Amino acid sequence: MKKKLLAGILALALCSTNMPQTIFAGEFTSGNPDIVSEEETPEIFTNEEQEAVGETDEELSVFSSEEAPEFNDAPDEAMAAAENTQIKEIDLINSTEDYTISSAGDYKFTCSNDQETANRIVVDGKNTSEQDNINIYLDNVNIKTSAGPALQIADIVKAKVTIYLTGKNNLITTDQDSAGLQKNNKVQLIITSASNATTGSLKASGVYGAGIGSSYDGSCDNITINSGSVNAESWHSAGIGGGYYGSCNNITVNGGSVTASSARGTDIGGKNSGIIINGGSVKASSVSSSPANAQGEVYCCTISNPQKKVIRIDGDDWGTYNHVNDKDLYAWLTGKTHTISVGDTTQTYYFNKKDNTFVPINFTFAAPRNLVYDGHSKDASLTNTENIGDFTLSYYNEQNELCTSAINAGTYIVKANIDNDTYTFSDLVNKDWTFTIKPRNLNNVI
Repeated sequence: MKKKLLAGILALALCSTNMPQTIFAGEFTSGNPDIVSEEETPEIFTNEEQEAVGETDEELSVFSSEEAPEFNDAPDEAMAAAENTQIKEIDLINSTEDYTISSAGDYKFTCSNDQETANRIVVDGKNTSEQDNINIYLDNVNIKTSAGPALQIADIVKAKVTIYLTGKNNLITTDQDSAGLQKNNKVQLIITSASNATTGSLKASGVYGAGIGSSYDGSCDNITINSGSVNAESWHSAGIGGGYYGSCNNITVNGGSVTASSARGTDIGGKNSGIIINGGSVKASSVSSSPANAQGEVYCCTISNPQKKVIRIDGDDWGTYNHVNDKDLYAWLTGKTHTISVGDTTQTYYFNKKDNTFVPINFTFAAPRNLVYDGHSKDASLTNTENIGDFTLSYYNEQNELCTSAINAGTYIVKANIDNDTYTFSDLVNKDWTFTIKPRNLNNVI
């Protein structure tokens, strides 16, 4: 009798419109319920205090985290499905065991009070397919371990893995063969900041494995960095890419602030690497293959910006993804002339073909003397302090038509060209490189 009475009261509480269905699903599908003292009246539970009714003499059933209550109506199935999509929050300090992700979903990790921990994050993906997504939120995670990769995406994983960064995160391994953030497969790995307002950071470090990439002898493909501040380093292998005897292909940086370094290896790349840099700031002194974007091969242009001003390159805004402790922006540009503005200061950078570097060069323009028509051509001059070579100057009229020479009355626009072993550019122009030839005063002609 008591069992029926309690069951009836519980059913009424569950069907009440005053009790949100999603809360009910959360109450009976998350956590391990504690057993309370025997009472005649069951309690209504909250998210903060998940309790179950204690057993009576007639052994009332208690729902466990694996046993959802069975109801025949569709709304209750929807409640459980909604709860399963919510993010799972894990404080790594609360356990000494590695945390394993086997299913698709959202997982948020932190280390309370920024404490260092040795327990790792392992994505084994046993219950996932190629259509699934695993989203990992790192919020001030601080892992340093000797037991393997700090964060490992197992070889068998097929689901796409996206890592969202908040705060300051460390994935450090001292294991000789492992990468800090390790993947030995072709599954897509995306690293990005969790917020557009506050940049999350990640430091990943390996020894004979990469900082981010494959293990000592592993093979990885498809690493993409979209935003955030990422610092990846290795002692003997790539900062981002392949391990000591490993390989890596398809490394893409679309934005963010990226520093990759290796004491005795390649900063970015590895065997069989293809590197694409579409934007952001990427600091790397060595790469295993020529980086490219949709316009062709790109090269690092170091732009001084200690005051973190707005930067425009060739007229387009370039996100100020400057390194936190670095006064320079490292933009990867095609090997041609580029106009770069830092705040209100504009500078032209020229590409040095000998050492694949960009050089800021300033020119001094001098208009011709005697700017009155006299039947002779008028020649301007262009000099620079860097002595990059001799220029060929071309003259255009106000309709932007090329003229054989500047001889007739009118306004001329000067464009410069140079082609030698070090520099090549054409139609270099500045708004101040103009002059006007006045007509001859016929009243003075006898």
